[in-house]
Amino acid sequence: MSQESVVIAGGKVQISSFGLISEAWQIFKNNWTQILGFFIVVGLVQIVYQAADQLMVEWDESGLMFMAFNIASMFFDAFITAGTVFVTLKIVRGQQFAVKELFSQSGLIFKYFFGTLLYGLLVILGLVLLIIPGIYWSLKYWPVTYLLVDKKMGIKEAFGVAGRMTQGTKWKTIVFGLVCVGVAILGLLALVVGLLAAVPVISIAFALLYVKLLPRVEQKAQAVAKA
Repeated sequence: MSQESVVIAGGKVQISSFGLISEAWQIFKNNWTQILGFFIVVGLVQIVYQAADQLMVEWDESGLMFMAFNIASMFFDAFITAGTVFVTLKIVRGQQFAVKELFSQSGLIFKYFFGTLLYGLLVILGLVLLIIPGIYWSLKYWPVTYLLVDKKMGIKEAFGVAGRMTQGTKWKTIVFGLVCVGVAILGLLALVVGLLAAVPVISIAFALLYVKLLPRVEQKAQAVAKA
């Protein structure tokens, strides 16, 4: 796997957005049947529980059952998203994976839910205040979801480590995000079928960026340990 898309030198980080997309595409292309199959399953699972949510709205006139189901579905979404992150990281690292691993992160449901909830509230609060703080916090803390799953960190520790990982990368991450939006638009323009490739490639690209930024905090941790 090429390291040219993200270069870390002297505390500074260079990110090639197109390099990340290119690497992600190569990973997808090399095992596209299994990767595409996994992401189709993820999409189908999400469609099923969203459809069930809609049926509950129509069936439950009191709204009480709907409220209970809606709360349960939020935790289920955290469960599925954590599983998706877990498998995507295995894909990036060239490890074997199975579709059933989508359902392997049950022990992280509550921590992942509250971690992502805190991240979302921070971003929303920042957007409500002055817009810019919300954008800044979203760019600073986006690796939190990966750290919760990959390193099994506590929520407070994950936010602290995420902040150190993304130091000096905010503008580069904005450019990367815009490139990913462009890839998604191209997928839509390709008669929507292109999204079958665009969604996995974008997911893999973000996981790649996380994996390539991770040495920044691991090296610092080793240096502190030696000191």
